[in-house]
Amino acid sequence: MIVDNDFAGDPDGLVSLAHVLLTDDVRVELITCSPVDPVLAHLAGIDASATASLGARTAHALLGVLDRAHHDIVAVAEDFTAGGEPSDAARAMVEVCVRESDTPESGVPLAILCGGPLTNVAAALALEPTIRERATLVWIGGSSSGGPEYNRDTDAPAAASVLASGIPVAQVPLETYERLRVSVAEVRADLAHASYPGSWLADRLLDLPAFVTLHGVITLGDSALASVVALDPGFRPDAGGRVVADFDMRLLWGDLLAKLRLHHREADSG
Repeated sequence: MIVDNDFAGDPDGLVSLAHVLLTDDVRVELITCSPVDPVLAHLAGIDASATASLGARTAHALLGVLDRAHHDIVAVAEDFTAGGEPSDAARAMVEVCVRESDTPESGVPLAILCGGPLTNVAAALALEPTIRERATLVWIGGSSSGGPEYNRDTDAPAAASVLASGIPVAQVPLETYERLRVSVAEVRADLAHASYPGSWLADRLLDLPAFVTLHGVITLGDSALASVVALDPGFRPDAGGRVVADFDMRLLWGDLLAKLRLHHREADSG
């Protein structure tokens, strides 16, 4: 897997990344970071000119908490301007896609998991169009109704180019991922007490900008990535695209908590 997200944005991307990293039959080869919409960054009180690098530092912090510091993390340029020299993130994506698909002994299909704008994926496809034949994209984005949606609209040209490229896409639209919700009480009572990494994640889920009002509920939309690749028996990265319409939130939340507890026990016994 390649995991791509705007880790300086909503903290559900970090929860999803932790869940994927704790899944035994998933191998993460690369983590890439995209920038956050400048307007949203301003509202959140973070430097709009450095959100990709902030996301990379935050993802690095999570890897340290999980004792997974060996993974590569690459940030993209700090804006959504197309053209110019290919970004480090795009080059790294291409390198992984080409290496993994050209290794006969691997025999393992490759998936790109994207929980943010498709900036990095579009740049990688522009650099090496054969990626569309080498990987499947699992993307949190778009809307079944055609209404506004952050991940698509933040870099609309990138989304349009990726969806027109022919790469197989397992798409989780707004109408689906908005239903992936847990209560604030569950985060405080269950996630925060599952393990030290669980507490670390809970702190970030609950430390939100002043303009966000939770009303007792947190949406974990990006956790759909973990659900698709780790908990959906019907998912095969080489089986073509589809629109994901539903999830078992109880299974998703229970699996995350169990994996955090198992990770804690294994760390203690090690």
